[in-house]
Amino acid sequence: MRMTKQALKKDTRDAILEAGVKSVLEKGYHECGLAEILKEAAVPKGSFYYYFASKEEFGLQIIEHWLENFAEAEASLGNESLSPLTRVRQFFEARCRLFNRLRRKHGAVVGTLYLEMATHNETFRLRVEKLLVAWQERVTNCLVQAQQAGEIGADKDPAALAEFALISWEGAVQRARTVQSIAPLDLFFMVIFGIVLVN
Repeated sequence: MRMTKQALKKDTRDAILEAGVKSVLEKGYHECGLAEILKEAAVPKGSFYYYFASKEEFGLQIIEHWLENFAEAEASLGNESLSPLTRVRQFFEARCRLFNRLRRKHGAVVGTLYLEMATHNETFRLRVEKLLVAWQERVTNCLVQAQQAGEIGADKDPAALAEFALISWEGAVQRARTVQSIAPLDLFFMVIFGIVLVN
């Protein structure tokens, strides 16, 4: 079946974004070259600005494109058929599966892509901050419900616990990349769900 012009445009755009993700994660945002990205995507050199207004817009779209990988984790937090604390655990378990699936190809995905770009550009920093705050708010809401259900202690601060869990996760991912082992992720689950998030 012949592809429509719109479908072809989306496929081409996605190919450029995928090549951009690979380049950014291997070299960093500022070191990746557009010519190399377009060559990787098998797209003519003059086509970039047909799909993206600037390199900054391209970088922001790389972030949005990468977020599609977090659909399973995001869905876990809204699954009300599960207990609140189980939702939080499944959020991190889904991210663990994503890391295991992609780490050999892309390394520490979130840290490399988000943080390197955010430290050099205020627009990126604000987008990353908005994303992290949204995750923290959703995890906090689950922990408030977990507290109400008696799953975690009444004396604990759900917002502080949510922020600590997310910070700990990012640190564990970076450490797992450094040592080329999932042992730091196993330690994360043992401490967070065996010691910190308990009644």
